[in-house]
Amino acid sequence: MTQSIFSLAIYQPILNFIVFLAHICNNNLGLAVIIFTVLFRLLLWPLFEKSEKVQKQLAIIQPELQKIQKQYRGDQEGMTKAMMDLYKEHNINPASTFSVFAFSIFQVVAMFIFYSLFRNLVDPTKITSITSLLYATNIGVSLNLNFLGLNLASHSFLLAAIYTVVQIVQMKLLLKKQQAQAASNPMASQMSLVMMYTLPLVILSLYKSIYAILYLYWTLFSLVSIVQDWLASRK
Repeated sequence: MTQSIFSLAIYQPILNFIVFLAHICNNNLGLAVIIFTVLFRLLLWPLFEKSEKVQKQLAIIQPELQKIQKQYRGDQEGMTKAMMDLYKEHNINPASTFSVFAFSIFQVVAMFIFYSLFRNLVDPTKITSITSLLYATNIGVSLNLNFLGLNLASHSFLLAAIYTVVQIVQMKLLLKKQQAQAASNPMASQMSLVMMYTLPLVILSLYKSIYAILYLYWTLFSLVSIVQDWLASRK
């Protein structure tokens, strides 16, 4: 029951929207992925902007929060009151800090949904299940999987390598931003540094089991994220 509700309310509408985009782009799935990725990131902009604002506010008061945690260690009530006073002094709504967590969770959930969706779109064994979810207006649309000479149903080392480079750049910028905004945390910085190189290289090593369409989506998503981060920092 839960799966059918999820499919009806989320998975099926997104699938049909992507097929519709492909249809108006001369059935080119690659162009549909580009348009969808940009639209999705623009849709996330208000949440992203709010999350960035809260993170910067929290980074400013981070040293004072650490002092409070040390001062009131073992006194939960006193710590809570002191933290609430600090939030009030800096005009920070404690409830707004939830937006940072919510934005992160939303992105993780979306990542799994789109991974499944894009993989199924090019997997020949999933044609029947995908067709059964199409609206009447999309039935009969023949998706063109060739994009700039690349078969999106193939396994492309070149596209995987491009994604790896873009991902490392994005993680470097993220690490730099974290160091600039928050009090230094040697352990967290070391972990971030390890993840910055390890995660993209692991994904690169798996290119033979990942369809090119997924690397295309991830690369575009990372590029748009970098642009949004740049715009937010200038603002």
